[in-house]
Amino acid sequence: MEFDPTNADAWFHLGVAYQSIKNSDKAIELYQKVLELDAGHDSAQYFLAILGAVEVPDKSPTDYVKDLFDGYAETFDNALVNNLEYRTPTLLFEWVERYIGETEKNLDIMDLGCGTGLIGPLFRNIAARLLGVDLSPKMVEKARERNVYDELFVDDLVPPLQDNKGALDLVLAADVFVYLGDLDDVFAATVESLRAEGLFLFSTEKSESSDRYELRESGRYAHAVPY
Repeated sequence: MEFDPTNADAWFHLGVAYQSIKNSDKAIELYQKVLELDAGHDSAQYFLAILGAVEVPDKSPTDYVKDLFDGYAETFDNALVNNLEYRTPTLLFEWVERYIGETEKNLDIMDLGCGTGLIGPLFRNIAARLLGVDLSPKMVEKARERNVYDELFVDDLVPPLQDNKGALDLVLAADVFVYLGDLDDVFAATVESLRAEGLFLFSTEKSESSDRYELRESGRYAHAVPY
């Protein structure tokens, strides 16, 4: 710090270090210093919201999510599948099977927040067209290596949905909405993208302390059932 006291990112990472050892007061002080140096530092603003020092934003900052998962791409599958026994894609597939039975295998499907493509192999056999979108270029590269998607996009969730109005039978979002608080735009775009009798399956973390959504200490959003 003594060599470049104007380096906002350096102060930010020091704040993250203090936050990791539960020294919230010091972390807040450092994030506020970051914003004094760089008023547009979205991650500092976001981490202040996590600590309850400012109002909760509608979603996680785009650059924060992109950088987080770009850095996670190489170890993502091992961490989730082997270490955490991640089963959300399998659970979503089981729900789809219950609804459509075993005969319908010609669906146009969009995988929102596709990540490394863990959903892809499960749904390929029932897809006429399988699309995926994610903010992280490196995660999309991993998804492309699976060779199961017809098209992959590095983008926000809404634009590919808007480009497929009335063209989809199934939209999936596995462990994606933990980085979105306000779901209005993506839900509206999903409804417009689906054909009659189309399905929208997604996962969320459940909030017991809010009537809409909350931003947890983990940096992930949880949503109330009524919302």
